[in-house]
Amino acid sequence: MKRYFALGFLILIIVSGIVINIGHRPKPVNKITYNGSYIALGDSVSAGDGLTDYSDSSACNRSNQSYPYLVSKAQNLQLFNLSCSGATFAEGINGPQTINQLTISSQLNQLSSLKKPKLITITAGANDIGWIKFITNCYFKSCGSREETILANSKIASLANSLTNTLKKISNQYSNSPPQVIVTSYYNPFPATLTSCSDLTNLNQTSLNFLSSETTNLNSELASISTGYSFVKFQGLDFSGHGLCSSDPWVQGLTDSAPFHPNSAGQSHIASQLDMTYSKK
Repeated sequence: MKRYFALGFLILIIVSGIVINIGHRPKPVNKITYNGSYIALGDSVSAGDGLTDYSDSSACNRSNQSYPYLVSKAQNLQLFNLSCSGATFAEGINGPQTINQLTISSQLNQLSSLKKPKLITITAGANDIGWIKFITNCYFKSCGSREETILANSKIASLANSLTNTLKKISNQYSNSPPQVIVTSYYNPFPATLTSCSDLTNLNQTSLNFLSSETTNLNSELASISTGYSFVKFQGLDFSGHGLCSSDPWVQGLTDSAPFHPNSAGQSHIASQLDMTYSKK
């Protein structure tokens, strides 16, 4: 009797052990299946500078609130965000960039280590023309003079070669069969008319007119080059009614981490525009 009892107790322990092990068996991880990949090239706007939830430690200030991340989720594309704060076409897109004592390989050179994507976006050009310097002059000095306007337009004109070289390199990278490329414009973070607001302190209507005009010129140059390539689409970005001092701003103010850059709402708007453009490819 004792023998049978001992045997039964042993079986109970074994069965219980199996049940316990089964209960603690880790759940299988569902492998994500993407529709393809997406590579984002560009500067701090594309990186998501000033937003929370930085997604890496590359010193580029890439955030999971940036428009590339949102587009990748909407389109179910695996994202490779190569954008970096401070990037220009010369230093960042086409050449190496040094930021926070780190030297990063050019964004175009990094394409060779990645499979051909379905989508590439480019947001670049503002740093090439020293856009922040023009804004700083408007706040602390004076801006909009004839000389400054000529300088700004000269810098904008030089972007033609920079963007042209970039698009040619992308085409060559994929043996003249490139993926869909979307080049974005820049938004105007300022209102059309001067209002009483701390974020506009020291500005006047002449300053606003100058910044608005040069933003339009910059976007026109980017659009002109982009439309010359069959695989490229140009996406205009309009923040009208949502600039500084509006009731629903899409840009960061002077006391935020990255003034004049899109906030989370602005990034969401950019993503929605690109999402529709890519969907209509």
